[in-house]
Amino acid sequence: MRRRGEHEQVPTGMARRAPIYPGPMERTTSATYTVMFTDLVDSTAQRSRLGDVAADELQKRHQAILRDAIEANSGDVVKTTGDGVMAAFLGAADGLACAVELQQSIHDWNESNVERFGVRVGLSLGDAMFEDDDLHGTPVVEAARLCANAVGGEILCAEVIFHAEFFPIDVTRGVCHRSQSI
Repeated sequence: MRRRGEHEQVPTGMARRAPIYPGPMERTTSATYTVMFTDLVDSTAQRSRLGDVAADELQKRHQAILRDAIEANSGDVVKTTGDGVMAAFLGAADGLACAVELQQSIHDWNESNVERFGVRVGLSLGDAMFEDDDLHGTPVVEAARLCANAVGGEILCAEVIFHAEFFPIDVTRGVCHRSQSI
C-alpha cells in the first residue's frame, strides 16, 4: 500500500503524486481538509444557446483549467458534481491559492475568447472523513453552501479559512470574500 506522498508509475512512465486522501483501508478516521466546491455558472442556458458540440468544448476547457489549478496547488478532485467539482487540500493556503488561480485563469481565458464562462467557488476548512469514496463533514456542507451563494468569478470562504494561516497570495482583486454565515 502506498503512503501519502509516494509516487506510483503511470502508463507513460511519468511519476504521479499519490492522492492526499487516505487509501481504502485507511478511510475510517477523520482528518483536517480544506474543501472546495466549484460550479459553472448558467451552464444549462449556455448549452441551450451554443448547442451540444460547442458547449462540450467549453466544458472541456473549464475542466482543464480546474484540473490544472487543483494539481498545481497539491489538491485532489474528490468527485465531479455535474459541471463542477469537490476538491480537497491539506492546507488552507493551497485551497485558497487554487481558487484564486482558477478564477485568474478563467478571467484570462474570457479576455481572449468570444465564448466566456464564469465559475463560482466555495471554500471551507475542518475535520472531515472519507467514507464510500466520498468526503463527509461540516466543511463539505459549508463549502457547498458557500459555492451555491457565490456569483460567477467569486470565491466565498468560510471565516475559518482566513484564520488558518498566513497567505502569501494576493486576494485583494475582489474575487475572494469572507462569509460570516451560510
